[in-house]
Amino acid sequence: MAILLKGDGAAPLRVILKDGLHVVGSGVSGDGRIAHPTVSRRHAEIEVDGEQIELRDLQSSNGSFVDGQRVSQARLQIGQQLKLGSLRLQLCRAPSDDAEIALRLDGPVVETAGSTLPAGVGDRFTLHELPRLLAQLAAGTSEAELLRAFGAALCSLRGVEGVRVSRGDERYFERVDDEAQLWAFDLADLQVELQVASGIAAQQFQPLLALLPPLRALAGPAPAAPSHPDETAPGPSPLSLDPVVIDIYARAVQAARSTLSVLIRGESGTGKEVLARHIHLNSGRAGPLVALNCAAIPPGLLEAELMGIEKGVATGVDARPGSFRRAHGGTLFLDEIGDMPADLQAKILRVLQEHEVHPVGARAPIPVDVRIIAATHRDLSARMDEGQFRADLHHRIADWDVRLPPLRERAADIGNLALHFLARELAQLQRHSRGITTEALRCLQAYTWPGNIRELEREMARCAVFLGEGEALSSDLLKDAIRQREDDPDTLEGRLAREERRILRAALAQHQHNATQVAAALGISRSTLYRRMQELQISPREA
Repeated sequence: MAILLKGDGAAPLRVILKDGLHVVGSGVSGDGRIAHPTVSRRHAEIEVDGEQIELRDLQSSNGSFVDGQRVSQARLQIGQQLKLGSLRLQLCRAPSDDAEIALRLDGPVVETAGSTLPAGVGDRFTLHELPRLLAQLAAGTSEAELLRAFGAALCSLRGVEGVRVSRGDERYFERVDDEAQLWAFDLADLQVELQVASGIAAQQFQPLLALLPPLRALAGPAPAAPSHPDETAPGPSPLSLDPVVIDIYARAVQAARSTLSVLIRGESGTGKEVLARHIHLNSGRAGPLVALNCAAIPPGLLEAELMGIEKGVATGVDARPGSFRRAHGGTLFLDEIGDMPADLQAKILRVLQEHEVHPVGARAPIPVDVRIIAATHRDLSARMDEGQFRADLHHRIADWDVRLPPLRERAADIGNLALHFLARELAQLQRHSRGITTEALRCLQAYTWPGNIRELEREMARCAVFLGEGEALSSDLLKDAIRQREDDPDTLEGRLAREERRILRAALAQHQHNATQVAAALGISRSTLYRRMQELQISPREA
């Protein structure tokens, strides 16, 4: 068992103590620290033994009070009020796993390109290895010598068990024990392969590998120009640990350097625009990325937004170039293209065929050079069957048809994303946290995230506001729908209930909580759907 001491205030103080003896006070470190001006440095001892909770005051200046009476020793109960100095605390029961930190934020970590490195690794590289490499560059070292030194520097890091640095058949550094355990990273014309310790994701070292290209630039020009001289742009922030997403971003670089049109499918909040931006950055196109949400603009205005409009078409109307012309030489990202009206679909198809736009009110078309990346959360195959989406337009926009998985299918990424978003929000608030507890992480990974990454981002922003200085994010701070435990017994009936609940939540998320579509997809009536949701305690907006 563990107990939670909850204080009052704008950012409520929260201290979680697991079974054992704890000293609490303003001067202690770790779990028992209570930063309050009326709490002594070593204020009291609290011993937790299951349901038995004992308090012993350590001759504090301002005293310890239970039920309004100053005490030197007392037995406490869950739900009771305790006062240390003038700080009022409520004793609550907490899951034991909320006393354990699963993802740490209080150690020496380095965040670069959105990836959190193992504690101490970033500091060692920055404080010890990087100055040595820079000193060698200042002394006029060759590129080959730099690559050998960089490989040796990587090999010295905790968690790295082997390194190979090569260009084609030429190997600059090699210290490898197991070929089968190597993770390969392409850096322009170079390849760096890492063998890492068990339990460590090789992708976490990518921020350090990103330092190699600028270091090479300081050593002088590369001896051979690669077929694609542009560096690969960094991936999403933070870097994904999910194999499916890693593969998608690797393929995206290949697609970016081709002339293929791209259709990105996925639920709202899965990162479709992030992937589109990654493709644009790796395409080598000099023009801008222009994004337009087709569902957010009234149908009567969408044509002018896309094609542009001439001055004087109507009273008070000024000329506007439109999204196609603003994206000239670059990329036009058409989000929610599945919601585009049928008449406008025909005009988009003509632009793609003729490479020219006809602004509203214009006498002649205008040439454009634009790459189209389209995205939708809708089932375009079903829309085509219903006559709501043109098959010939689909063929034009979907050379590479890629589905971004929802967050509920990316369990490996939930903790990494949560820690990244929490750290970013706390940095803006100029506040520190010890990290995310094991119980909070369990709740985050068990939740189905109907709003996907966007919902997780907002939840971490909300939690950061209510986190006290130096506290860990525990499960009690999460919103009710996320921390809800499934109490079904481990019987056949209980297992069936858990599985049915999972299926219903996934269907609700997939169909944007549209009961008619969910019922049709599951082959049941709406009344049956509502009855099962009520019996399984699934709220109408939950997934």
